[in-house]
Amino acid sequence: MYKRRYCTVILVVLLICLIISCQTNKKEREFSEGIIEYEIEYFENENDNALIGLLPTTLELKFKNHLSLSKVVGWMGIFSSVYITNSKTGTNSTLLKFMNKKYSYECPFSESIPGHEYPGNIQIEFLQEEREILGYKCKKALITIPEYDFNPLTIFYTTEFELDNPFISNLYYSKIPGFLFEFPLVMNGIQMHLRIKNIIPCSVADEEFMIPD
Repeated sequence: MYKRRYCTVILVVLLICLIISCQTNKKEREFSEGIIEYEIEYFENENDNALIGLLPTTLELKFKNHLSLSKVVGWMGIFSSVYITNSKTGTNSTLLKFMNKKYSYECPFSESIPGHEYPGNIQIEFLQEEREILGYKCKKALITIPEYDFNPLTIFYTTEFELDNPFISNLYYSKIPGFLFEFPLVMNGIQMHLRIKNIIPCSVADEEFMIPD
């Protein structure tokens, strides 16, 4: 049972990183490198699902030109996941640490990461409703994924970020014409909501994006 719980936690962490990193080939209108912070809210509490206490509550995203890196750490540092996207080489790299073991995987944009195959029959309804978030005008959309019970899902995105290079065509949000500010995820029955809380323009060292041997 515990092994199954650990696997579920790891899959959730990887999916969070995957979704976030896939949108960071979009650069803000005034700077091309910096840090974006997201908060993660779960729709269940620990009394309803013991896994909730093991999952991350924040995500930090670093980006620089064609590179992005997202990292989440959970369960007091027992596990961590780093997801690096390189739009110039067209590759995604996943670095996973669980206790004293480390794993890595690299694949081209044209391939799905193992364990993250996405349904193709996604329905998206773009609405006229708008909301200002962190000074950016964001648009609302509803997304329906037939395989899920939680439908429709609400997202907010902005077109005030320039899109460098769209990719990962099989992701839920690949058809959204903008940068995601608020959006839900569902993984292994766990529903969560990610909300952007800070955008920090700053220098990011090239070494941050190096893939270890």
